[in-house]
Amino acid sequence: MRPSKGDTQSAKGGIVLDPELFSTNDRGAHQWYDLVKLQGRFYVAYVEGSFGQDHVALLRPTELPAGVAAITVDYRYQFSVPRRQTFGPEGQARKVELRPALQSTLEAALARYASGRPAPALAQACPAPAGASEDEAARYAGFGPVHYSMETAADFPFHWQGHCHLAQLNTWFGRYDRSSGLFNQLKVRRADRDEEGLEYEVLARRRFLKASVVP
Repeated sequence: MRPSKGDTQSAKGGIVLDPELFSTNDRGAHQWYDLVKLQGRFYVAYVEGSFGQDHVALLRPTELPAGVAAITVDYRYQFSVPRRQTFGPEGQARKVELRPALQSTLEAALARYASGRPAPALAQACPAPAGASEDEAARYAGFGPVHYSMETAADFPFHWQGHCHLAQLNTWFGRYDRSSGLFNQLKVRRADRDEEGLEYEVLARRRFLKASVVP
């Protein structure tokens, strides 16, 4: 919700709304609303989701100022990598059973780099060899930006069989389902190879960490 000319200031002073109250965007964001009843009153709960945090604004559409309160809800994630993975496009997919050591290495890296809010991207995830050109060094840096419909939760390295690998965990702005968990995409490739790499299936469950009132 961005301020614009003619906006209305909330009772808390922390939320600024235009006369349309709020809007949702199905592309490049994770936003929704629901009707809730608190202490005998009905409110519109407007939620802006992201990886590790939801921002919730309680609104009274029939009153001015409409903004009543806002809170942020923080989460942490626990990841598990299934032993059986499927790689490749449909029609050419191949099933692979991961070695237990690789499975635990991936899970440990996810726990270290991606359990909470998105961390700043590492300038160089894997060290480039001495004398590498600018283009070669960029290959060791990371996967780079993703499509605007997704949010990068973490870019991180992990080492396997003596090689530095690049990994990138992306989510649809924290979109979460009780049965399926966090909707995500984990891409992995060896830093010293010019290839697209593999996309791993990852299961992620979140747990409530804290809720804070936005001043």
